[in-house]
Amino acid sequence: MPVLLIAALIVFLEGMSFTVVLPVLTPLTDELGGTVTVAGLLFALSVGPRVFFAPFWGRVSDRRGRRPILVVATLGTLAASLLLALCQTLDGVVFSALIWLLLSRTLYGVFAVQSVVGSAIVSDITTPEKRAAGLGALGAAFGLAFTAGPAIGGYIASTFGPTTVGYLAAMLQLASLGLIFLALKETHPATPLAPPTSSAAKRDADEAPVDGDAFAAPKSLLHLITFPAVAWMLTICLLGTAAYSVLFPTFPALADDWYSWSVARVGAALSVFGLVGAFVQGGMIRPTIKRLGERATAQLGLAILAAGLLWIATQPGEGGFWTAAILMAIGTGFSVPAVMAMLSLAVSETDQGSVHGLTQSATAGGRAVGYLIGGTLFTAISPAFAYATAGIVAVAMVVMLLAPLAGHKHPQEKRAPETADA
Repeated sequence: MPVLLIAALIVFLEGMSFTVVLPVLTPLTDELGGTVTVAGLLFALSVGPRVFFAPFWGRVSDRRGRRPILVVATLGTLAASLLLALCQTLDGVVFSALIWLLLSRTLYGVFAVQSVVGSAIVSDITTPEKRAAGLGALGAAFGLAFTAGPAIGGYIASTFGPTTVGYLAAMLQLASLGLIFLALKETHPATPLAPPTSSAAKRDADEAPVDGDAFAAPKSLLHLITFPAVAWMLTICLLGTAAYSVLFPTFPALADDWYSWSVARVGAALSVFGLVGAFVQGGMIRPTIKRLGERATAQLGLAILAAGLLWIATQPGEGGFWTAAILMAIGTGFSVPAVMAMLSLAVSETDQGSVHGLTQSATAGGRAVGYLIGGTLFTAISPAFAYATAGIVAVAMVVMLLAPLAGHKHPQEKRAPETADA
């Protein structure tokens, strides 16, 4: 089985284990005596720790290899799923059921880095010109999980009880472990630790070219962050993610206020969003990258995203609203893998896990910012203002990508040009 397909399946299975829980957290919190605020905390805990732990696990995978870190990460999320399934059973055992549920989501947030390691695997096995297409395949896998997971989780919870989804998620993670052990080959062997050196020698080594050594010691996260092109594109990644994340906390309320949509119709619209994004990342991204290059594809995607956001801000009719939402999905599908590919191409081959960890940290931070600011502007001012602000941010990202800095290569990296027409 091709390594790319295995990586995509692992990301899909972990994406399913995350999304089947989404429709359950709020009613389960209520059942355990929590408030909507506590439910919001649960959502935040599921992604918030990745801001800090995604770069850590990515860097460790650069040192120790991809397979062992995937095993550790999946065992961690498996434990989190079982803790969710057993939270009511454990009620009164040291903690209340609600505290066990909070611990479950925190544990999940710490270990849910399969997409980080999966992205590093794609970077290990692809050439520069095919990298965005490979990363797009992972995005498509998660998009499919986002489409199917909430519906399946809602059905299982309504039929067998909310904590049952914990067992379902655990079964998906066991399947992922089976793939890792039985089918996945190591793509990045462990890198021996270099002997201690003086500060001056370490600085000289950091500034020296790799000279073809594919397994030179990975650079520190601080070193990568301070490289201007990486810092610039991480900023673009964070702000771009914040722009489209405005949709998720505001969409149900907006659709109800403006168009009197039912919950089922809102769910259907989100499924369409996921399907369109999966189609773009799974099929359209590769020929677009080949024709335009990574940077122009990212600009195109952000421009389309901005158009969708600004169109929604005009409070269009239902037809216009559907069109704008689809534009947002298309724009996200183009921009996310293109920016990820640019970041991957900006660093050396030994730093792929680290840079994808930093990317996931930036996207997690962007989601948190988008959720918070989108909801605040929606409530305090108006839905139109929230979407207009997000649209302006997306336009600003297009302008930021015009900077020559965004295309610079890492000083350690010696690779062939991306494409002739990039």
